[in-house]
Parts: sequence; C-alpha cells; structure tokens
Amino acid sequence: MEIKGKSTVFVFTKKWCKKWRFFREKFIKSEELEKRIRTTCSFNNATCEFRQGRILYIAGTNISFIEPHKVDVTKKGKKLILIYF
Repeated sequence: MEIKGKSTVFVFTKKWCKKWRFFREKFIKSEELEKRIRTTCSFNNATCEFRQGRILYIAGTNISFIEPHKVDVTKKGKKLILIYF
C-alpha cells in the first residue's frame, strides 16, 4: 500500500491480470449539515456519530464507487442510520 497526498493507493496483482491500482479519496462533506444534525441530536438528547464517505476508483478504467457519508443516531437504545452525499 502506498500513500500519495490525500489519496490511498492499493495495488493488487493476480495471475489473470497484470496490475490493478485502486485509489481511495475522502469525499468532501458539508460542515453546515453536520452542525444542524448535531444541534438536533443534542436538543432531543440523542447521540450521533459521523462516518466520512469516500470515493474508490480503479486506475485506467471508468469504474468508480462513491460511498456516502453516514450518521449513526442513537436514542434510548434504538439506532438510526442516516446516509447523505
């Protein structure tokens, strides 16, 4: 695994392919929306945990995957997962 700048590079080598290079970059999140969610959770006595989204793509192809941002909201033992871009 190599790390270059803000992206992480994974290199996989298999018998049936020469070389695959997977790049992973952080997905930019909205600080304003995150602040609103935190304020709403604190008002309702709920806890929230944010997970950063990311973009995964394969070099030399047009294949990419966007993993959205996720928020885990917990109140009274019940868990709600919110997904946003």
